[in-house]
Amino acid sequence: MNSHFVTIPTRRFPLAFSLFVFIACAATTAFAGDRIVTGQYEVTSTRAGKTTTSSYCTTPEIAKGTNGNAQEVRSYLENSVKTCKISAFDLAGDTINYTMTCNGMTTTIHVVYHGDHFEGDMTNYHGGQASVAHTTAKRSGACKAEGQ
Repeated sequence: MNSHFVTIPTRRFPLAFSLFVFIACAATTAFAGDRIVTGQYEVTSTRAGKTTTSSYCTTPEIAKGTNGNAQEVRSYLENSVKTCKISAFDLAGDTINYTMTCNGMTTTIHVVYHGDHFEGDMTNYHGGQASVAHTTAKRSGACKAEGQ
């Protein structure tokens, strides 16, 4: 899994956040029915008043897992996060909602896709406290080569 989100101020949530962006950025070329398209995405996330930005490349593999039917998307998620357990999952059109538990932390994720952009919320529950991150992303072009 891509770990380019280590710059997020709350370091204990990178796996859940990476999963959020991982599934949210998934795409293929633009055909009717795709939730989002492949390419480079500029991602902005706000948590506890702090905003971070990053860039993320969506690959065809990720796209296939995200643009599928409910069974395919859930299976893709479960195979992507083998150390986590997905306890709830719902796919309705361009919206994906799921809950997973990783290392004692429960995370709920809600993502709405719009073809070349998406937005969503991720809520982490740990130690009796909730932490919410709101994320938006917009496709900025083709994926950049590694190191650019």
